[in-house]
Amino acid sequence: MDMKLLPGGLVTLAVNNNDCIKLYDWQTSIKTSKQYKAIAAVTTQTLAVSYRSGAGIDLIDLSGGILYQLSSKLYPLSMVSRADGFLFMSILSDDSIAKVKLEGGSTIFRHKVEQIEYPTGVAYNMDKSFIVADRDKRTLHLISPDGVWIKKLWTHPGDMEQRNKTLKGILVGVRYLFSTTIDLTN
Repeated sequence: MDMKLLPGGLVTLAVNNNDCIKLYDWQTSIKTSKQYKAIAAVTTQTLAVSYRSGAGIDLIDLSGGILYQLSSKLYPLSMVSRADGFLFMSILSDDSIAKVKLEGGSTIFRHKVEQIEYPTGVAYNMDKSFIVADRDKRTLHLISPDGVWIKKLWTHPGDMEQRNKTLKGILVGVRYLFSTTIDLTN
């Protein structure tokens, strides 16, 4: 299950137990032909969605229609799109990160970052860098637009259960970090 904030304030939720994507004004859902795992708002009318089982990313419209397949090789756990036409993601199958051009689907980079053990949630920063949550190390990392590790931003000081809850809370809004304890300027 993945949740993202769409332009205009709607929240999207990829629901695993049936073939649909919920739009939360909490009344609407998009009927889809497949089950999806990760979701990213590309425009106000299109979503990038990754397959629940196996590799693949589709670009769909808000009626659930598949516009085209963006990738048949990537299996994202989490994705975020940028207005400059790129999709950044954490890859489930090999614990890597990737950046894909939305127009044409070409992969800009895909690699494992040595400092990140299990990349889960992803978000982007205003300077075009990316923030990646490492589930196993309970840390947030800053990644350059070219996919180069810059620095560790934060490590949760509490016990494992509390760390998991906090990391999920930080990345739920994707573009909005809910914790005031993270200073991205240092």
